[in-house]
Amino acid sequence: MTDTAGVYATDPLMQKVQIGVHTEHFIMRDPVGKHLLEKAKQSREDALERLAGVDPTNAKLVAALQYEARIPELFLHWLDEALANAEAAEEQIRAEDLAAQHYGDRVYSI
Repeated sequence: MTDTAGVYATDPLMQKVQIGVHTEHFIMRDPVGKHLLEKAKQSREDALERLAGVDPTNAKLVAALQYEARIPELFLHWLDEALANAEAAEEQIRAEDLAAQHYGDRVYSI
């Protein structure tokens, strides 16, 4: 994986940041991503609404509707996870940079 500048291609933290950037673009700006995001939200909501009205003793239908709601929920979870991992990686990079600046400025005498 390479980032837009071709730098940090092997840095796992930068890879997570880049995945987050691409994920955000996908769900916020890409027409296909926006469509899939809305479709997943609507599919999950529809399945949960149908589940609320089903006879609770109808185990097969309850299970089918739970499964139907779970698939788009997983998709949404994966998107959220990519964004959260990117945010955590950015925070770690900032902390490492700050520590390097802080400790790099000190003069140690032995």
